[in-house]
Formats: sequence, structure tokens, C-alpha cells
Amino acid sequence: SEKFIKDGFVIAKDIFPIITIDNARVKALENFHELQCLIALKQLHFGIGIKNGFCEIVQRHQCRFEMTYKMEENCFNFVLNDPNVKSLVSSILQCDDYIVANRSLVISIDGCSDQAWHTDGPHMSTTTDLPCHCLNVFVPLVDVTELSGPTEFRPGSQWYTRDLTKSMLIAKLKKTLRPIETPIIQKGSILLVS
Repeated sequence: SEKFIKDGFVIAKDIFPIITIDNARVKALENFHELQCLIALKQLHFGIGIKNGFCEIVQRHQCRFEMTYKMEENCFNFVLNDPNVKSLVSSILQCDDYIVANRSLVISIDGCSDQAWHTDGPHMSTTTDLPCHCLNVFVPLVDVTELSGPTEFRPGSQWYTRDLTKSMLIAKLKKTLRPIETPIIQKGSILLVS
């Protein structure tokens, strides 16, 4: 989509029924609780960062977790099987034979710290801007509001990340740096990000 190419992200509204999202949320929280109990039962050390986490769960920041535990269960396949999602992904990646590299759940609980600005993957070229080759599809299991802490995006910044400091400075000087956006996303909608 033209908006995705320009901004680096796009929201697709009302993709999934709310009951499907609510059921996925219940199962996700059950899996999260089960995993926390296993860690406590085995008296395992669990800290912040990959070195202090496990294959199934990592605490990315204080009170923010990324969990792959049981994400391959059928109750989460609605995302991969949805024809609208498949069509959007194929359109953005300009191919039908894409690979799903990761299925994970991000859980932020009360007291969660802000997440630092970051990219989720490297560029294929350090000298030339190429089409999107890696895509994140976020499916919120709750309504994302100002209070719950929406993800901030700098539209167009995907073009700056090969040399972020230099590119951001040039964009500021040229007054082409676009303002930050914090999309509010309702359950049932999805956010696609390059």
C-alpha cells in the first residue's frame, strides 16, 4: 500500500471479530500464568534481557515480556489463516511465499517502563533503500489507548535507520522530519510495521 511505503506502518481496522480476540487474550494470559508458575516452581533465575531469560519467555524491560510459549497453538492460528491478513502481507512484501519467522506475545503489566526507540531488524543493504523484506503484524488483544501506552512511530523513519543519527539530523535540518504518531488501535484491528 502507498501509505505503508510512505509511513512504514499501516493500520487495518476491524479485521477480526472481538470474540476471537477475547478468546485469544484469555488463552494467552493462561499460558503466561502457567509459564510464570513453572519458572517459580523450578526456582529458576529470571531477569531482564535475553541472557537472563529463556527460549519461551524474555523480560525485555521492567514488567514487559515477550513470550513464544505455546504461541503455535491452534487458537492463535486465526491470524495466519485470515485471507485479509494474507492479502495485506503479500501486498506489502510483494510476494505470496513469505515465511513466518516468529510468533510471540508481548505482555506489558502495570509498572512497565517505556520502551526505547529501536528497529526490529537490519536492512538488507547499507547503501540503498530497498522494499520491505521483514514485516511485523501486531494484533492487539486489548484496546490500545493513551493510558495503556501506544507504540510511537516516526512516519517515514524506516528510510533513516541505515544511518539513524546522520539521517535524522539531515531530516531535522531540512525540516522533513515528520512528527511522532501514536496510533490508537482497537481490538480486532491490526498494525503492520516495516
